Amino acid sequence: MSATGGSSTPQPARGSALFIESAVTDGAVRIYSDNEAMTRWLQEEIESLLYPPFADTSLPMTSARFGREGDTRTVWTETVRSDEDDLSLTWSDFTEPFVLTLGAGSVPGRPHGV
Repeated sequence: MSATGGSSTPQPARGSALFIESAVTDGAVRIYSDNEAMTRWLQEEIESLLYPPFADTSLPMTSARFGREGDTRTVWTETVRSDEDDLSLTWSDFTEPFVLTLGAGSVPGRPHGV
């Protein structure tokens, strides 16, 4: 995920982040990132609109390394590794690709179009 787009807020360099809340985390929100500035920007600008529990900037962030492998036509795996955790998220049986376009400012209250 990269942080680019039309915002009056200075945007940090590219990076990766995983926001997770699941049975794997006993229902707790966890955040993994290789770019804290980008992740905090995502929390303030995007997650505050999409899923407020992920927007809490007081949540600790775990430094992590991200990897990916596979073929987006068959099976795709994203890996997240930290000193404490090793996560693999795998997708398969994809539907046909489609394009969803929402321009910046096209949705009221959502300046980035998300």
